[in-house]
Amino acid sequence: MVQKSNVSSLDIDDHDGSTDGLFLAGTLVTSTPAELNIMDGVTSTAAELNILDGVTSTAAELNILDGVTSTAAELNYLDLTTLGTGAASKAVVLDAGDDYTWPAAGVLTHGKLNDATTELAATHLELNRTCDVSGRMVAGGGTLSLTVALHDGKTIAMDTAAGTVLTLPAASGTGAIFKIVITVTATSNSHVIQVANSSDTFKGTIFTLSDASDLVEGWLALAASDTITFNRTTTGTAAVGQYVEVQDVLTNVWSVRGFTASTGEEATPFSAAV
Repeated sequence: MVQKSNVSSLDIDDHDGSTDGLFLAGTLVTSTPAELNIMDGVTSTAAELNILDGVTSTAAELNILDGVTSTAAELNYLDLTTLGTGAASKAVVLDAGDDYTWPAAGVLTHGKLNDATTELAATHLELNRTCDVSGRMVAGGGTLSLTVALHDGKTIAMDTAAGTVLTLPAASGTGAIFKIVITVTATSNSHVIQVANSSDTFKGTIFTLSDASDLVEGWLALAASDTITFNRTTTGTAAVGQYVEVQDVLTNVWSVRGFTASTGEEATPFSAAV
C-alpha cells in the first residue's frame, strides 16, 4: 500500500486492482478522465492557459469541474480578445470597470429590465415614441391614418397643396396627443381632420382670426362634431402656421383646441361627416 502524503501526488497502483487517484494537498480530485479530457481540443492560447499560474483555487473548488458536460467548443466561448467588448458567439464578460461595449451590429433582446427595484414597463414602441427626436415631425401627405403607437406626441404636418386628410385612431382614453400643423398652404381641396368611426366626436373650441374686423371668433364643437375642415376661406384659410391639437381623453371623445385665420363670412370648421 502506498502511503498518502499531504503534498500533491498521483498514487500508483497498489496491486489491489485499483488506482487510488490524484490528491491535491491531501484532497482527492474526483473528476473522471472523460471530464478532464474535455480540455482536449480547446484552442486557448498559452497566455490564456497561463492564467492558471498562481491561481489559489482549492481542490474542492477545482472539483466543481466534476460532472461538467461542456464541450471544447462551449469552453471556447470564454476565449475573448478583449474583456468588456462583445464578440459573436462569445460569453459576456465585463471589463475591470464593470463596463460592456455592445457590438455595433448587435441586437439586445430582453424579457424584463429593471433597476433592481422597479421594472421598466415601457414598450419599445413607447420608448421610440418618446425618445426618437429625429421623428418628431411626421409628413401627412395626401392621406394618413394616425396611430397611438407611431404618432402620439408627434407633430403631424398637413403638407400637401391638394389638401391633407388625417384620420384619427378610435378614442379610448389613452391620453394620446397629436399636434397638427399646416406646413403647406392648400391651393385646392381642403385640409381635413376626421375621427375613425361614427361613435367618436370632438369636444372643444377652435378660434379663428377674422380678416374683416381683426377680431377673434371661437367655434364650439357641437354634440355630433366629428370632422374639422379648413376650406381655404370661411372655415380656415388652410395657410402655413395654423394648427389644431387633439387629445384622446375618453372613450369616443377627442378634446380639441386650435387657432386659424378665416376670410369672407366666417363659419365653423366643425361638421358631422363621418
